[in-house]
Amino acid sequence: MGELLKQNPAVEAAPLEDELLVVNPETSKFYMLNRTSAFIWTSLEGPVDATQVAQRLSENFKGVSIDQATEDVQSALEEMRSLNLIVMAG
Repeated sequence: MGELLKQNPAVEAAPLEDELLVVNPETSKFYMLNRTSAFIWTSLEGPVDATQVAQRLSENFKGVSIDQATEDVQSALEEMRSLNLIVMAG
């Protein structure tokens, strides 16, 4: 199992149809997450690792292989981390 990640508790989110609007009050910046990124964000409500998120993504999105899900999750997590939307759990 890899490092455990979770949503940054300071970040607020609001659903908009299949997307998600998130705001980081620490930076006063807003971000629009597409359907896939919104799913990944929601998966991080509790501490999980990237492998668990990729497995959930592959199971919930028809036609997405575990390899593609792993690649997509890693990319999204790197982006979310750089924007301080997610943090290490623990």
